[in-house]
Amino acid sequence: MSNTTVWDNPYDHPSLLKRVATPILRCLYRVLPEAVYDAIYFPAFNFYQKSIRAAYSQKIKKARTTGDTRGAMKMERVFKVMKHSLVGSPGLEHTHDLAQEVVDNKVPGAFVECGVAQGGCAALMAQVACSNEADRDCWFFDSYEGLPDPTEADFESGKTGRHIRPLPKGSCLGTLEQVSESLSPLAWMWKSKIPMGQSKHQKSETRISLTVMEK
Repeated sequence: MSNTTVWDNPYDHPSLLKRVATPILRCLYRVLPEAVYDAIYFPAFNFYQKSIRAAYSQKIKKARTTGDTRGAMKMERVFKVMKHSLVGSPGLEHTHDLAQEVVDNKVPGAFVECGVAQGGCAALMAQVACSNEADRDCWFFDSYEGLPDPTEADFESGKTGRHIRPLPKGSCLGTLEQVSESLSPLAWMWKSKIPMGQSKHQKSETRISLTVMEK
């Protein structure tokens, strides 16, 4: 029986495939020209993502067959946002479980994400919020310009987190239109713009707010 809880970080327990692929990709990145590496990596990554989604759909069918209604519901929510997310299924399931824990325990407050990329995690949290009778606002913030260049503060032991390479400027880019598309089946949205470093309080009857942070 697993001893993991909703608070455990899934990235502390990477899959065998990830443990094998990561050092290989890091080695290729060091020895290959960047253009050659990108020509190999991105098509392979797209194929990997499609394969993961196909395998995940089989997990949903198995959960339904075995009568795991709650598990199937969670996986169906995750599957809906996978194509909009840069996060893998373990991270999405973890996000769902944390949001569901907040809802189940009636913890007051809003769901907030700072940096939504293409809106996968935002749509997942919004699904959890909208499935509950209690009102819970969702605030999703992004510059929609991608990441800035990494600074010295972003590096630890020569790495920016667990990425294969330091993420260049513009990485994790999503557009307001992409995020709106991923959220549109859930609720009407209120879009606003707030200059970076300032705060703004407005009342809105909508449950979901997409806010553009401007310089």
